[in-house]
Amino acid sequence: MDQESPVVSDVSKNVPVNAGKGLKTKLKNLSLNFKSLSVGSKRLLSLGLIVAMLIALPLLVLTIISTKTAFLNRAATGETVEPPLTPTPTSIPTPTPSGTSGPTSTPTSTPTCYRNLHDVSFKPASQSGHPGSQLVYEVTITNHNSKACPSETFSLTTQTPSSDWKGLLSHANLTVGSESSGTAKASFISPITVKPAVYPVGVSIKGSIGTVSKTAAYQVVTSTPTPTPSPSPITKPVISTISIPSGRTNRFYSATISGYENATNVRLNMTITNLPKGLTKTCVINDSVGGSSTGINCYIKGTPLSWGLFRVYVRLTDNFGQVASKTFTLLVSPF
Repeated sequence: MDQESPVVSDVSKNVPVNAGKGLKTKLKNLSLNFKSLSVGSKRLLSLGLIVAMLIALPLLVLTIISTKTAFLNRAATGETVEPPLTPTPTSIPTPTPSGTSGPTSTPTSTPTCYRNLHDVSFKPASQSGHPGSQLVYEVTITNHNSKACPSETFSLTTQTPSSDWKGLLSHANLTVGSESSGTAKASFISPITVKPAVYPVGVSIKGSIGTVSKTAAYQVVTSTPTPTPSPSPITKPVISTISIPSGRTNRFYSATISGYENATNVRLNMTITNLPKGLTKTCVINDSVGGSSTGINCYIKGTPLSWGLFRVYVRLTDNFGQVASKTFTLLVSPF
């Protein structure tokens, strides 16, 4: 045993990489020749085998440790090393977390264009004019397409009762944006020889979805001559009465206030105010005074119930706005 100790030390220092494989082969050869030895030799050989196994096991462990250490050292220095016994693991790509390479843009969907039938209004609903008159109507087109749709151009045409009527448009084509409205003017001229009646006129608006038509009334009326206004009179109305008589309380009283105007085509009206209590007035129109003027007489009658000095106001007007006025003094005595 003392002689084999240096051997163990030498082997541990200079063990090759495949030392474990060589020792295994030697042990196999020794086991094959073991049967041919004597009992004593077998014992001695068995003892040697045990010792050899005890020595070989630590050497095998040291060999594995040294191999691993060398591999790790080369890997630490950046040297490319292929370990003899350890399989190379397959690299699995690591997913990049969202946000590390900048903001991710969210795709936006393109809005869908929905087309709908348009609306048309035609105003006013009715107009009237003489034969040959030109009447103007307003056309409003409302585009009901969704916002995603581009603007649409509508085609306009007029509709007349017959070919001898004329229909005119301010726009033959009108472009209107989606969910918006546009306006145009339509004019219609009736024939000079047309008879008085109500005639339909209208417009037809064509779009991408379809055509919408609207009508209104054109009423033809006969020509009526404009009446000539009566000329204003040259003279103004005149209050011809100079004064009125006095009276007494509780006694019957009567007076007349007269007026006229030098014209036969006038209408006169007289107002009298501030009469004493108990007196009333009645007016009578005299259509012709002397054949060349119009007159009026107002009669004051009754029984005065109060005494005093009264200022009676008289105002005479005609239908042309001409005015005449006068103030009378009425004295009523208590006895």
